[in-house]
Amino acid sequence: MSASETPVTDGFEKALDALRRAPYGVGDAALWEVEGSVLREARVHLEAWERVVRGLEVGRVTERGELECRDGVAGLVRKLPGPVAEVYGEALGEVDGRYMELTVEDDDAPGGAGGWWWGRRPRAGWA
Repeated sequence: MSASETPVTDGFEKALDALRRAPYGVGDAALWEVEGSVLREARVHLEAWERVVRGLEVGRVTERGELECRDGVAGLVRKLPGPVAEVYGEALGEVDGRYMELTVEDDDAPGGAGGWWWGRRPRAGWA
């Protein structure tokens, strides 16, 4: 069996399953809907961000525009209820940490309101 391309996202899914089954649960049933929920959106953005970072690990040529998937993550944490936001934040922190390890500060980064991730570049540079 091959290793997952997105192990952090997979771990997030497992943690959510544990939350769903916990006796205290998370009361908002709409949160658990698969289509159209903020949770679904959060998962998709986390997976996309993890794919970008995993690509950097294996030396895939990356374009600066791929960082836009991380932009989508920024506001989602605040929309998730407490226990889910905590699990999501831990997963995101793991992927962000790996991105930090694989990149360096970018003096040529565009200014503006972009998140911290826009101020970094892969060690080998952009495509």
